[in-house]
Amino acid sequence: MLDAHESEHRYEMVELGDYRTLVAELVELRAHEGASDARAALDETAAIPADLGALRTQTRRLKVMAEQLFRSLVGEDGPAASAAHQLYTAAARRQSERELAWCRMTGFPENGTRSVTEVLEAQG
Repeated sequence: MLDAHESEHRYEMVELGDYRTLVAELVELRAHEGASDARAALDETAAIPADLGALRTQTRRLKVMAEQLFRSLVGEDGPAASAAHQLYTAAARRQSERELAWCRMTGFPENGTRSVTEVLEAQG
């Protein structure tokens, strides 16, 4: 349990950085079309708050923005849709790795999962 408590702020920081990166990469695929809301979200989340609740709020906002961008990109045919799938899949894998590491203190999964500290160190 101590592992989780000590890593909570770091977890949120890594997650925020991950979703800021994902949104920025998806914006690049939009080729300057329909990404003004996403650019505004990136600008507004550039300053990282010290408050854990505000940090989580920023991350949730970026997650919503990433999903909107992803859906708009995969709704089209072409290389941008394929690239969006790759980016979103990679972000989902990193998110899953963080969540499994976070939950390991409950006994699930039993083995093969690094500690949350190790995962955050590797991802951040």
